[in-house]
Amino acid sequence: YRQPVDATTARVFSDPPMNFLPVTKSGSQLTFGDNQSTQAKGRLADLPDGNYTAGFRPNHLEIGQHAADAMSFTTRLTVTELTGSETFVHLDHHGQRWVGLIHGVHDLKLGDDLTVWLDPRHVYVFDEQGKMIAPASYALAA
Repeated sequence: YRQPVDATTARVFSDPPMNFLPVTKSGSQLTFGDNQSTQAKGRLADLPDGNYTAGFRPNHLEIGQHAADAMSFTTRLTVTELTGSETFVHLDHHGQRWVGLIHGVHDLKLGDDLTVWLDPRHVYVFDEQGKMIAPASYALAA
């Protein structure tokens, strides 16, 4: 679960499945979907420059900025599901379908833009064939 060998395994062993988006490594920077950039740290700093796929689990998306270096993504809310004390949000990010598991019950309007936040420490990196080449740094601490 914490160190899947590839994107398929990561998708299967996450419920709901892991979300993905393109990422480019150039020098000391990682650039994601909407040109959000973050410093490549730890194992990510050692990656060769190139194009990759970033993966993150639904429970790592937030609707508030909980980490100083969290990246924001503007998405469109397509579906919400209340599950007791949590809310599943189904999102469209430039044609990519993401799912977030947000703590708390939220009154959100379908069709509205929703800004979600992602802590870079929760990002897995896969090569173009889907093989995991860098686990999320939080997964190494466990």
